[in-house]
Amino acid sequence: MPDSLSLGPLLLPTQALLLVVATAAALGVLNLLRDAEPSSRAGAETRLFIALAIGVLGARVGWIVQHWQGYAESPWAVLAFRDGGYTPWIGLLVGAGAVAVFVLRQSSRTAAGGEAQAAGATEGAARSLALRRRQLWIPAAVGALVLCAGQLLLSVNARLEPLPTFEVLDMAGAPARLPGAQGRPQVINLWASWCAPCRREMPALARVQAQRADVDFIYLNIGESVDEIAAFTRTLTVPLSPILRDPQGRVPAQLDVRGYPTTLILDAQGRLLHRRSGELSEASLKALLPPAR
Repeated sequence: MPDSLSLGPLLLPTQALLLVVATAAALGVLNLLRDAEPSSRAGAETRLFIALAIGVLGARVGWIVQHWQGYAESPWAVLAFRDGGYTPWIGLLVGAGAVAVFVLRQSSRTAAGGEAQAAGATEGAARSLALRRRQLWIPAAVGALVLCAGQLLLSVNARLEPLPTFEVLDMAGAPARLPGAQGRPQVINLWASWCAPCRREMPALARVQAQRADVDFIYLNIGESVDEIAAFTRTLTVPLSPILRDPQGRVPAQLDVRGYPTTLILDAQGRLLHRRSGELSEASLKALLPPAR
């Protein structure tokens, strides 16, 4: 399964796509429960979306708590929601907790209302409560199963495997090889000067590079000439080095890269630890790097 999908100019991470598919599955199941009244179905939809939002927020907070040191150094990065910093299993637990709270609140409200009703209406109230419960927990369970299945596929694809060797060029036109020499972790950033997220994340990459002398950073330009790259680097406020070139775009073709920026993080044995499509913040990049030795 690719780590991202390209929709025109938009780069959609697979994690976000999984969330969209899971939400669609939950709403589809809710729509199939046709024995419910339209008004109660609308209420269930609202609660599902609220639980989804709470789950996403929980996944974000969980990631920040796990990697608090990086975010403590740059607190504003907490708001960089595009940096991919989410912990899915925490989000699932928090979202499930929100669904459980909604179900319990429905039960307590129905019980309180039932005390004021005639005895003959008790059976109808119980049926209504059962319908409302099903409308909430069954779609939520289906959505959670879709998310779990997707995460399982992603984890299977994320096995530690050596990155293939690629022949690229340096800025002088001399041949170079990727990945570099083994023995040190490496960060390989695939970028292009026309890519706005690439330009935005470069200062963050340069700052982390300056702080982590034990990690080799490589900036691999895709599809541009030496003159285009040189003209672009002159506009930067931070130095990028070393810059390598893949003028034919062979590396992204072989690695099934769908958009830029894409960052590859390798361990000291040249095995792929992480692959992130989209803009990284300084804090999220630090969280992905192996611990300093």
